[in-house]
Amino acid sequence: MNTFNLNLYSYLYEWDPFGIGLGNYDPEISDIIQAVHVTDHVEQLTEKIQQIFEFAFEKVPAREETKKVAKELLQMKLEDESCSLN
Repeated sequence: MNTFNLNLYSYLYEWDPFGIGLGNYDPEISDIIQAVHVTDHVEQLTEKIQQIFEFAFEKVPAREETKKVAKELLQMKLEDESCSLN
């Protein structure tokens, strides 16, 4: 796994949106990492993350919390891409 994906994984591993304990979201983390690679828009990523959790848990994290996570993930992507260009 490349450094960027490891950074995304580490960030998402620390997010426990339903309070069920860290380490209980691996399939969702994989899906979210894939979504980060295919979108650059906060609203689209926010929606995708909510869809992932709704499918897995039949509920979604708070929209504002999800949007904050989406922004952070896309910021990490932007920083990774700018480092790759140097």
